[in-house]
Amino acid sequence: MLSRIYGFPGIELFTGKGGLQFIRIENKFATAEISLMGGHIVSYTPAGERPVLWMSEKSMYQAGNPLRGGIPVCWPWFGAASDTRLPAHGFARISAWSIKDVSQLADGATQIELVLDSAKNTISMAKWDFRLEMKITVGKSLAVALTMYNSSDTPQKITSALHNYFSVSDIGNIQIMGLDGAAFFDKSKEVHHYGTQKGNISFSDAVTKVFFPTAATVEILDPVWNRNIIIEKSGSQSTVVWNPWIDKACAMPDFGNDEYRQMVCIETANATDDARLLLPGVPHTLSQKISVQRTEK
Repeated sequence: MLSRIYGFPGIELFTGKGGLQFIRIENKFATAEISLMGGHIVSYTPAGERPVLWMSEKSMYQAGNPLRGGIPVCWPWFGAASDTRLPAHGFARISAWSIKDVSQLADGATQIELVLDSAKNTISMAKWDFRLEMKITVGKSLAVALTMYNSSDTPQKITSALHNYFSVSDIGNIQIMGLDGAAFFDKSKEVHHYGTQKGNISFSDAVTKVFFPTAATVEILDPVWNRNIIIEKSGSQSTVVWNPWIDKACAMPDFGNDEYRQMVCIETANATDDARLLLPGVPHTLSQKISVQRTEK
């Protein structure tokens, strides 16, 4: 069932897979879809272009389960929780977000504001009061700004990420530019190690690297599809690069065995040593802008 939000054309609320609620946006610049479960951006496709974000065909569209692909919101922890009974990557990505506001900007872009409030979140696993506000702007670029508020009386340490899954022609064709000379923590092998990136990143095996400190703009170079995907960020000093490769892909029930070839994750993060101390009444914003640049054939 479709319903127009606030009377704006090109912005619709509908019930989709698994009975989940989605917002569909269409304007002169792009189309996009957002799941209210998780505040999760499922798709972003500039006019005349291929999809920028990747979604697994095996993704489980079920309330309370994370979606595989798009842009999950990892918060208030990134990675595994210290308590093994809690879900990896926090609870924001499996919580029901609400629509705060919808607007059309002067240039024709569309802006959606979502909110996740501990007072209204029945599955919150935090033991302190918080509020998350996310501003999503769908235009020539896709801009995402996640602002986090600590409403408690004591400082709270958080890690987080905008866990971007990007669609690529083939993982063997692409390179990642922008992290040359950056220090990283490599988690892809049984024995983790530290190193320094030399040149662009290419892929021939599983990669799980956390780069810190870096606020650099990163580009995905995809010569087969004649495009570069550009990820600019702020409020972040860590960038995560991930591809599971075949063994890990086969081990995940919500990930197709061969789908690792079609995606790469470049994550705007506050991870590991980039953890943030969220002071009462002092917000922190983690933001990014994703753009597509055509290249010559």
